[in-house]
Amino acid sequence: MKMNKNWTRLWLLVISLFVLIGLSAQLQAQGEESSLDESAVLEGDYDEGVSFLRQFVIEGGPIVWFVLMPLSFYSCYQAIDLSIKTSRKILLPQENTEQLKKIAEKGDKEVIKSAAAKQDDLLSYSLSRAFNLVKTKEVGYMGLQQMISDVLQERTLEILRKVERLNLTGNISPMVGLFGTVFGMIKSFNTIVEAGGQPDASQLAGGISVALVTTFWGLFVAIPSLFIYGYLRNKLEAMASEAAVEAETVLDKIEDIY
Repeated sequence: MKMNKNWTRLWLLVISLFVLIGLSAQLQAQGEESSLDESAVLEGDYDEGVSFLRQFVIEGGPIVWFVLMPLSFYSCYQAIDLSIKTSRKILLPQENTEQLKKIAEKGDKEVIKSAAAKQDDLLSYSLSRAFNLVKTKEVGYMGLQQMISDVLQERTLEILRKVERLNLTGNISPMVGLFGTVFGMIKSFNTIVEAGGQPDASQLAGGISVALVTTFWGLFVAIPSLFIYGYLRNKLEAMASEAAVEAETVLDKIEDIY
């Protein structure tokens, strides 16, 4: 819990920092020329005249500063946090599994309940919850098996709902980027109309920058988010299946008790 709070504080600090950078950049840009000098572009001095910060952050406008950049850091936070929470050491540690198997071999049901209640991994949680439900219901061995399967599925879906946040971020960010692209192109066409059909390249730079930079940020957020989502989902499903097999192994050792 303490680790989660620390990650949340770090995430909020990073987001606040970049919001401040965006605001200060906007104020600075108001006092500067809003686009590149056309002669500098024609002479090939574009790389020298534009920094990475200006090209990929400042020129993107508020859509990048206040939506896409925060989304990128939110997805990073979720990816790191969920990678830790879905690691094997937390969800299905080998030492806990072996300990429960050894206890089950002794055939003491109460000791198994006590040992499972002390841990929060998938196997221990499903066994502990199922044993507690047995107290309120008259079920046999087959009923206990079904309870463990249901509890394990419920626990897996609970974790999957958290992993879905990455999927949501990965699907929203391209839409936000597309919105910025459409906005930038409308701005560029308006510039062409205002210039009587013959605008300077510098007049179009603002709208084109918004159009391209927002698309860039949308894809920059979406691609790793969806990749990590798919990886974590497959990893979690594999561990849930393994936990079900291990739970069945433990139950086989205490079948005679029921």
